[in-house]
Amino acid sequence: MTNNNLNNMATGYLKKKLLEIILKILDHKEKIFIYTIIGLFVFIFFYVIIFTSYPVKKSLAYNVFDKWISMINLKPYNSCRNQSKKYSEDGMLVDKNTRLCNYYVASSYKSYLIGGSNGWVCPDAIRKIIHSGARLIDIDIFNYPKWGKDAEPIVANGQDFGQRIYSRNWESFEEVARVIRNCAFNSGQIINYNEPLFINLRLNVEGNFYTLDKLAYIIKDMFDGRLLPRKYSYQRKSIAAASMDELKGKIVIFADKYFEHSKLNELVNYTPLKNFMRITPRLKFNDSNDLNEHATFNKRWLGMVLNDDDNINHDFYGAQYFGCQFYLINYAINDYFMEEYIKRFKNESFIFKPYQRRYHPTSVKLPEKQDPRLSFRPITLENNFFKATI
Repeated sequence: MTNNNLNNMATGYLKKKLLEIILKILDHKEKIFIYTIIGLFVFIFFYVIIFTSYPVKKSLAYNVFDKWISMINLKPYNSCRNQSKKYSEDGMLVDKNTRLCNYYVASSYKSYLIGGSNGWVCPDAIRKIIHSGARLIDIDIFNYPKWGKDAEPIVANGQDFGQRIYSRNWESFEEVARVIRNCAFNSGQIINYNEPLFINLRLNVEGNFYTLDKLAYIIKDMFDGRLLPRKYSYQRKSIAAASMDELKGKIVIFADKYFEHSKLNELVNYTPLKNFMRITPRLKFNDSNDLNEHATFNKRWLGMVLNDDDNINHDFYGAQYFGCQFYLINYAINDYFMEEYIKRFKNESFIFKPYQRRYHPTSVKLPEKQDPRLSFRPITLENNFFKATI
């Protein structure tokens, strides 16, 4: 065998071995690639299952809310106590009129909701919002599971027409009422425990009296001893004229519709169905043709403006400038207007309105006493010489 043949055989052998090594390396890389792809899909699968699951997303949303609400660190004092001593800039006592219509009230919009319009109903959010100084709690009521005598009142975010629920869960009204009862007047937890608490019920029940009657029963059971006296039942007396002393430690119930022929009617203290209260969405209020008329109305009666946006807060200054007692802002959203609202109610849940926005009873001065010398009564003139009556 010649040297050329040996060289050719050696070269062929080396090429064969090199080809085998290259094929093994390629085969190994393919396996690594396949394993990598499989691992990536497994990771994405578990991420979707775990981190986008209902409990985890709700927990994340609540943690965001909890972190924000803890940053507020409000110290709302029992501001009703000292409102009878309000002084002007020159130090003169200006007013002792402590009726409700003369106050701005820290008010929460959709107090039960965290995570936006498609978020979660969370009763504990209400507790934290009350601890942060809000004294109006806004609650949406729906029928569950359906319209009719078997329906129960639940708290959810949605639409009245068609009973469409947008929130990812719901809670029974009884549970929400229990949370309110346990924290709203707890002297060991909040400083402003003795101030009145307002509950604004938005009744998305399509006129289901079975739900409304059950709602009334729960309110009576949960808030026994905290409801206003009978003179405020059936909206017979204007709550706007009630003094803050009379409202202390009490729960005031507002409701928007449907309740008039149900047992709930007895418990509702006031409503926009009457002439002396207005509940207005923000955009409608801003588009009003005569905002000065609102200012005049709010001097004597009650005005409420809804933030009307589940995902962002809006300017509340206009509503307060024209005297609205309640601007309902979303405490669950950390943005500029929420921070400004917190600054406004940093130390007081009830703020005395400016003099020009308050109600001042019309009064007429007593006439001056008549000068006796100008009287037309008969008078007698007498001396030593004569006596005459003229």
